[in-house]
Amino acid sequence: MKNLSKISTRIITAVILSISLVFPALAEEEPEQAEDVKEEEKSSPWIATPLISSDPKLSTSIGGLVAYMYSFDEISPASMFGLSATYSNTDSFVMAGFGQMYFDNDNQRALIALAKGTIHNDYDDYLGSGIPLKTTDDLNFQVARYSYRVYGDWFAGLQAVSSNYTVVLAEEIVQSAFNDTSAEISNDQLIELAGFESKALGLTVEFDNRDKQRAATAGQFLKLNNMAYREEFGGDISFDAYQLKYSTYLSHGNGHVLAISSNARLTVDAPVAAYSSVNVKGYTRGQFLGPHSADIQIDERINLTNDWGLIAYAAVACLYGDTNEGYMSCSDSDNVFPSLSLGATYTINQKEGIVVRTEMAKGKGSSKGFYMSFGHPF
Repeated sequence: MKNLSKISTRIITAVILSISLVFPALAEEEPEQAEDVKEEEKSSPWIATPLISSDPKLSTSIGGLVAYMYSFDEISPASMFGLSATYSNTDSFVMAGFGQMYFDNDNQRALIALAKGTIHNDYDDYLGSGIPLKTTDDLNFQVARYSYRVYGDWFAGLQAVSSNYTVVLAEEIVQSAFNDTSAEISNDQLIELAGFESKALGLTVEFDNRDKQRAATAGQFLKLNNMAYREEFGGDISFDAYQLKYSTYLSHGNGHVLAISSNARLTVDAPVAAYSSVNVKGYTRGQFLGPHSADIQIDERINLTNDWGLIAYAAVACLYGDTNEGYMSCSDSDNVFPSLSLGATYTINQKEGIVVRTEMAKGKGSSKGFYMSFGHPF
């Protein structure tokens, strides 16, 4: 089943994805110190980020992000704290703040993030129907996660999510769209499409032996977590979501890396607005939905120089599971979503492996996207 999702994690993902520039320190140096200055600029703790994206849902958005990197000790990866804001030509506005922390010699990790804004979605072609669709989404979102190294490269922890993500459908446009596609929409279904207030707690287990957190060249990463959304926590409805992620990194040639990632998300008793989404490049997160999702993504990262590189990305995702309209199967091509992307990278922080990615992606049909992003997708 394909519908408009209100899974608010896409907002945090969208505002953090960006092209990044480093603010160099303003100081006079002797000519013979030029190389040292250049290296210091690349290692500057400050990152200033113009945010630019274009897709069929949010149209074109621009904004900025400012982040500060700080190392709590010599062993832990650098932590990052940032603020961002974006505005789109559909009159949407989102502000977000986040902190990604590594400390205690990388024995403890934590993440906090929040976002607030109003999003006016303007689909040129909703669900491939050829019909435009407009909605207004009010976002208020908070997330926190903590994990502790329990043995070797294994981590265990807790996570919590609170979201009041409501959607107001533009009646005249939506009514026309649904009537033209002969869809039978009951009042209860419209409430599901309109989003809900959700509160959830969950557990997370991770295995992580990557050599770098933000640009791994070797190692593996495995994450399994659940989110238990409950009315007892203050939410509007109770349901469960489970996620599994596995990534591996293979170095080859002269600094090249082949990164492979596989992801799965399953839901139990979830409303339509909390269904799993296609989450590969070239598609708008939340536009295509099903009870469960699975994908495999391959990202070839070609090293040209110490700073510059090329990227070639390919992926395929599938939606499946029982819905009110029947069973969605991966054997049905309507539920399969291929993706291709080509682009380039520029490294702005050699020590932490932080890169800027610029790429064009194409999915099936009219699905496509242009991304100027801060960091690799996995």
